Amino acid sequence: MISHADHKAYLERTEAYCKENCTEAAMMERLRSARNILLKETDIYALGDRTMSAEMKTYRQALRDLPATVSNIYCPVFPTPPVE
Repeated sequence: MISHADHKAYLERTEAYCKENCTEAAMMERLRSARNILLKETDIYALGDRTMSAEMKTYRQALRDLPATVSNIYCPVFPTPPVE
């Protein structure tokens, strides 16, 4: 198990690397791509013959809101998926 301090240090190094090597536009495109993958993974819950839980609806809406809700494009925080 990785410690909180090690995880924080990893995130800081990753953010620094991205700031040095990627434009904001490139990071926004990466964010949208990752978001789209996560939405596709949960599309099964949106099929007409399934009842989507309120938690899944909230999660999917948070994913759709992502580009507008990210405060640091170089270190975005994704919503936590619900346990289904």
